[in-house]
Amino acid sequence: MTSSSTESLLENSAAAVVSYKERQKQNTTTTTIVNENEMMDNIEKPQPLPSSIVLHFSHLHLYVKTVENVQVYKELEDNLNSLSSRLVHDTHNNSLDINASRQVWKSIIGSDNESQTEKESDALSKPFVTTNRDVVKQMIAGLGFRVTGSRMPDTHIGANTRSVLVTSSDPGGVQFVVTALQDDKNNDAEKSAEPNSSYTDQYAHFDGSNMKRYFNNHSERQGIAVLAFEVVEEGGSGGSIDDIYQNYKKSHPALLDGNTIQTYSTSDDGSVTKVLEVFSYYQPNQNSNAADRGTVLRFIQHIHATSSSPPMNASPQLPGMTFHPATFDSNSPQPAYCDHWVSNVVSRTQFLDTLEDTLGFAPKVDFNAGVVAAGESQIESTVTGNSSGLRTSDMNVALRDQSQVYLPINNALSEVGHVHGFIKEIGQGVQHTASRVNDLTRLVQRCNDYRQITGEIYTCLSHNRTPFAHTNDKLVSFFPSHRMEYYTLNLSIYTRDNKCVLFVIFACVREKNERLAPTYIYSYHFAHQGFTFLNIPRGSGGSIDDIYQNYKKSHPALLDGNTIQTYSTSDDGSVTKVLEVFSYYQPNQNSNAADRGTVLRFIQHIHATSSSPPMNASPQLPGMTFHPATFDSNSPQPAYCDHWVSNVVSRTQFLDTLEDTLGFAPKVDFNAGVVAAGESQIESTVTGNSSGLRTSDMNVALRDQSQVYLPINNALSEVGHVHGFIKEIGQGVQHTASRVNDLTRLVQRCNDYRQITGEGFTFLNIPRSYYGVLTPSQLTTCSGCNDEIVISETVAQAIMDACITSGIATSEGAVSLQLQPKDVEIALDPILLSLVPETNSVVGAYRSNKESIIRTILHSRYINLHNLLGNTLSPEQFVAVVQNRILVDVQGQDLLFQIFTGNILQEQTEHESPFLEFIQRVCACSISSSDDGVKVSDDINALSLVEGEGVEEEVNSCITEDYSMMKPGCGGFGIRNFLTLFLSIELSKSMADASRAKANNDHRGHALAQKAVQIFTEQLNESNPILTDIANAMYAEGLAQKELDDYYKEDERHEIILMQLGNAVSDAAKAKQGGNERLMECSTKYKILMRELRQRNAA
Repeated sequence: MTSSSTESLLENSAAAVVSYKERQKQNTTTTTIVNENEMMDNIEKPQPLPSSIVLHFSHLHLYVKTVENVQVYKELEDNLNSLSSRLVHDTHNNSLDINASRQVWKSIIGSDNESQTEKESDALSKPFVTTNRDVVKQMIAGLGFRVTGSRMPDTHIGANTRSVLVTSSDPGGVQFVVTALQDDKNNDAEKSAEPNSSYTDQYAHFDGSNMKRYFNNHSERQGIAVLAFEVVEEGGSGGSIDDIYQNYKKSHPALLDGNTIQTYSTSDDGSVTKVLEVFSYYQPNQNSNAADRGTVLRFIQHIHATSSSPPMNASPQLPGMTFHPATFDSNSPQPAYCDHWVSNVVSRTQFLDTLEDTLGFAPKVDFNAGVVAAGESQIESTVTGNSSGLRTSDMNVALRDQSQVYLPINNALSEVGHVHGFIKEIGQGVQHTASRVNDLTRLVQRCNDYRQITGEIYTCLSHNRTPFAHTNDKLVSFFPSHRMEYYTLNLSIYTRDNKCVLFVIFACVREKNERLAPTYIYSYHFAHQGFTFLNIPRGSGGSIDDIYQNYKKSHPALLDGNTIQTYSTSDDGSVTKVLEVFSYYQPNQNSNAADRGTVLRFIQHIHATSSSPPMNASPQLPGMTFHPATFDSNSPQPAYCDHWVSNVVSRTQFLDTLEDTLGFAPKVDFNAGVVAAGESQIESTVTGNSSGLRTSDMNVALRDQSQVYLPINNALSEVGHVHGFIKEIGQGVQHTASRVNDLTRLVQRCNDYRQITGEGFTFLNIPRSYYGVLTPSQLTTCSGCNDEIVISETVAQAIMDACITSGIATSEGAVSLQLQPKDVEIALDPILLSLVPETNSVVGAYRSNKESIIRTILHSRYINLHNLLGNTLSPEQFVAVVQNRILVDVQGQDLLFQIFTGNILQEQTEHESPFLEFIQRVCACSISSSDDGVKVSDDINALSLVEGEGVEEEVNSCITEDYSMMKPGCGGFGIRNFLTLFLSIELSKSMADASRAKANNDHRGHALAQKAVQIFTEQLNESNPILTDIANAMYAEGLAQKELDDYYKEDERHEIILMQLGNAVSDAAKAKQGGNERLMECSTKYKILMRELRQRNAA
């Protein structure tokens, strides 16, 4: 390209931008971040395609200086196939041993040609360089592609170029045609004469004159010369290649440059392939109507003579090539498919107009002036393309689809940077092409490994080190975010079900934007990591605009100037709206300023049409890239959001905010004195919406995300976890709870994998006394003992001592969970049957009641749970619950299983930090009608908790005709477990204090910490039966109140029945109040004990 034409090309880039702005009249509705008012217009009036032409990606045609004989490439393929079976792996880190594998490679290539071996071995010893490489060899070695077609002068009469076709293992995927002039010894383009007309190739697209023309217009540079598309007449409908020709002839004849459609016979049955080539761009001179004679668009249409004609993807798409079978090595990566092809041009708008006029393409995304910048370098870019009709839930179908054509187009806005340099040096042309694969990490790893082993392939662009994740969970995405500037990195993880719990993990790369820099993230949480955003999708009813107006009216300080952001999420005009508000006010009394830490984020997905893809098929949060993931066979079941818990200073203020803006109402109150652990006291309220879901299907209840619960804690004392959390970190999210189908299996997996891999979670230490321990009193009343032989307290104590002596029970009475009846007999017989004669009463009692005594010993492991749940679970299930330290609660006939992880996001062990909760709700499902009203039956829709013998079959639905509708939140929030959690947090901290003191040889500190453990354990044991009474009273009160409310709706009411129902409500309320008073007495007792211990420690 001449300097004058280059200068002219650059001078007119500004004029092209002005023209664009004038033509568009400042319209920005196609930008990634969309103006809210304009977006609704965009949804209501989607832009129709002016043409019915259907295009698919076909192939890319590269013009290069040298193409070897096919045999050279086939020898390389054979050698690589041999290498694949002989690669040496490093057993320590499950990766390739590069040095050993390189020696294998040297031995393989040495067996063919010693001189070549010496040359290649010398190359292996030098640093890898990217210049003067054979791109065909790079694709073969690095990507595992193979040569599957060719056109050579020695096998094709009249051919004056050398061409090979390179594809991945799927012939319907990417196809690279690589062509060079036939003169191997002297094939510099500038020295090549125009081919003799007698040698003109019968296939015009392979003729050498095309290469000369391209090189002359591309500064003699190799490059991607042709973008080829297949024209598809789906079901006989859709435009043809003739329509495209007519569109160009009518609107852009200069780009045809006299070309017409070429027709080639491709099969003996009369099938033909039509080919049309047009120039892609106009010359860069202002208002030029002459074609830029470099890059070409090629259109191909296969016309089959009969329905039985072979599909074209079984052979090369481009007529004139010979098919070559290929063997792909076992280490070859997955197939690759065309995704998008990018051009650098002077006038982006002119190319956009051309594609719209001729192919019906329409802009999809605009990156306007200033959005894409790197230092002084600035560009504009628009992604244009067709609109594929594909809608599928099959990831493999989506991967292989070639019907969605995207053509991003760049133009430079500055005289520095890559796009400007590309056009100045080479001219307008294809900057890069993108291919889509199933596992990018594996492909890149192969490239890196094989480059080091063979000395071939590619290098990749260098980026700053970023965190990668390997996970069994569903979705993993890492990328720089926020308007294309490298401020942050995000990782999104969720489980097997798309519509489930989703964690987005966020970290800063460098300080750049105030709202996303580390100061913004951490300054309000004292540099602690934590839960930053609570994401709430908007359900039915009011819109996200209503929420915005509610905050603007009642709590404008929490908006902090934020407005609704609208993002385009689909080519069909669907959008996602996002609103972020601060959660809490600053803790100063009567403060009207926002606490600038934790955020509530509201999301609303607006679908343009009823056929728009569901949003749960891709990340909920706009701006993330979807990645498929494979779950191992041991993966736990999906998890779903259940409730999110905050620690705040003013609980009532947060409750008022949520009521004013979202209409939330309190569901459960844990008032002053109810939740206490020693001196530590808190209050807590569960607030939320009211979901309309009622279902008899446990799977529907499990997956439902419509019921939002937000428990809120505040501290009543200056000691304890909630106080410490707020003091150290500030107000924020204490923990999040996720709901699963089988909690025991999930926890068992966590424990197993943590021990195997050294990674995962630990869980809060729940004392065995919560579940049950063996006591002499249990033995004196053992179920099933012979009535004629009384087991006295003396005999019971002797059996208890024998259990401790033999090691099957601890001194506290915790019996081993691994025991079977025979194990107990083997442990006790040598002790109890060998006692001296004066203690024969023990021997006799043991002999006569051995079976019942053993059953009592084993039953003690879960006696408290059995007293609570009865025979709802099998003995094996009870043991599994205890073994995994799962908390259990009951509300009427509903069961609640809970467990809490140890601290997460914790940098030092003594720091306060959040944790996770996992729960399983087991809902009662059947009812029976009687004269006495509605009665909940004993049928429980209980899910299996463990696998193996003795496990009851899962009940999937109610079997009675009249069945209850399960509602979200069945099982409540576990008033027993709420206090157990609170006590367990303090208990775990005291146990950690004891461990640290022991490690530091602090005997006094160790003794005091152990005493604290004892006090918290005793409080837990004493509180449990009281909490059970309170929970039962609360349930009875709620049930009685519901019956009273329902009766009030009857047309005819009897005063006596109203009085009876009112008394039932009153009696239950009195029982609850009595339980609260007993619990407060218990709490006061242990509060005093802990205060005395603290004062003793301070003395």
